Amino acid sequence: MYLFDALKRFDKMTPDEIQQLTLEIGLVGRSGFDYASPDEKYQLKSLPERKFSGLQLMCLMFAGFKRIAPEHDLQMDLEAPFLMALDMFHQGRVVSNSDFNPGCMDQFAHC
Repeated sequence: MYLFDALKRFDKMTPDEIQQLTLEIGLVGRSGFDYASPDEKYQLKSLPERKFSGLQLMCLMFAGFKRIAPEHDLQMDLEAPFLMALDMFHQGRVVSNSDFNPGCMDQFAHC
């Protein structure tokens, strides 16, 4: 779901804005994200209106790099859920939690 949300967000942004956001997430997460916690404890200067969980930021960063530098391997096992979200995005589907396979990647099931 977070990857789908990232695709919707990026659809309204310029490539420069996507790059700026993606690189900011990389800087915020340079010492790692607590992706196991659902707590929204990370704040971004470019999106000051809300806080994000570590998993949300990982998904945003992954989707962002797929847009700005798809040749980079981020060493995140998010390719399968990303492709599923991308397919749903291109189909124009409204997504709910039931659209995602909870066994797809246990720690990234919400992506």
